[in-house]
Amino acid sequence: MKVEPKVAMKKLPYVHTIISNAKRMTGGIHHSVFKDYLQNYLNEFCYKLNRRNFQRDMFDGMLKASVCDTWF
Repeated sequence: MKVEPKVAMKKLPYVHTIISNAKRMTGGIHHSVFKDYLQNYLNEFCYKLNRRNFQRDMFDGMLKASVCDTWF
């Protein structure tokens, strides 16, 4: 999907922020990024981004997940 530059900030307000945060994480924390591990770095960023609002219930969620989920 292509978005016109004039309406990009209205339709996708956080895209530039998320991309710049991902760049800063890979350059700041890891200091060097190897192509072989790039997907792992991006997976870590996505995990942190998705979990940033769940710190309050993290222990309860982890406990429920360990009791309720089945492992194959």
